[in-house]
Amino acid sequence: MNVLRACAIAIIVSCSVANAGSDFSIQSIQCDTNGQVTIVWPAVTNKTYHVQSVDSLTNLWQDFPDGQLTAGTNDSILSYADTTATGVLQRFYRVKTDRTPSIMVLVLDRSGSMSANGGSVVIPNAVSGFLSYFSDATDRVGLVSFSTLATVDVPVSQPFKTAISNAVSHLVYSGYTFSQGGLTDAFAQIQSVPILPAETPSKAVVFFTDGRANVVQDTLNCPSPSVYDFTSGDAPTTTISFYNPTNGVLVGTKNSNGTGFCPQSTNFPSLYGAGGTLSFTANNVRDEAQDRTIQTAEDMRASGITVYAIGLGAGADTIFLQILANDPAGPGYDPTKPAGQAVIATTSTNIVQAFQQIATQIHANAGP
Repeated sequence: MNVLRACAIAIIVSCSVANAGSDFSIQSIQCDTNGQVTIVWPAVTNKTYHVQSVDSLTNLWQDFPDGQLTAGTNDSILSYADTTATGVLQRFYRVKTDRTPSIMVLVLDRSGSMSANGGSVVIPNAVSGFLSYFSDATDRVGLVSFSTLATVDVPVSQPFKTAISNAVSHLVYSGYTFSQGGLTDAFAQIQSVPILPAETPSKAVVFFTDGRANVVQDTLNCPSPSVYDFTSGDAPTTTISFYNPTNGVLVGTKNSNGTGFCPQSTNFPSLYGAGGTLSFTANNVRDEAQDRTIQTAEDMRASGITVYAIGLGAGADTIFLQILANDPAGPGYDPTKPAGQAVIATTSTNIVQAFQQIATQIHANAGP
């Protein structure tokens, strides 16, 4: 009875992981009286396929140990027999093709608001699910996180899944949102990876946040030239706090009337301000933080890196994230630059699906 039920309700999921030109569908599935399930699909010469299964779509897909098959010269179809389905009430299958290896960095927001909106609880599972789409053997992936300071938690490496999963589970959520710092560290990580002459990997950054960028790092005369991370936090805050960029220790606060820490600096360096500076107001600091984050993403695209963005909740700025990712659906899309995608998870329960959507898009953009 269990054998018949397993065969009757098995659902087959074809997996198109490259692009429209390489999509394929599973051709057939057959169950014999012993409970063995045979999957058949069309094949392309010299292409390698991986058969995977899962007994619940809430779990992670698993490779069959003997489920890697490469099509030979005369192979127009391939098949795989699952001999382990006996007694299983339901099983889902998919077939994946080998794809272009990825060099990638996850950039995760660990500011204090992540705990308040539930993101910190869901992120470990979401990241583990995301990493299941990639290979310890062929991809190279790292982890950067940011709050008031940005840190490289796992350098781009191989293997990476265990190291990143462990690091994510130990992140501490507090502080503000130094988005540019996170992207800058990710950029440096990808640029540091040596590329062999025969390699053509795809390069990507996946940026996740639940709010707006609000931290700027620059040199100020207070009174001698020193580097600070400074932030006003989110509106309607009007004071500006200054932090040591090495250890994150608060060194002073400037009031809205200019009194307090560093009164001699009434302006700070700006990418777009008149004369290269802006006055020290909370709104100016927030705007500059966003402008610098977008500029860093532009610099990455100029180096062939595709930026993807995931936002969480009402605090995520959809337009900002679309611009950051050069999403074709967003304003100012530039078709001459690598196109990413921005996805908004309206609540923490949607984070897993958002990461899976981005993983699928990375494969689609990378090509076969």
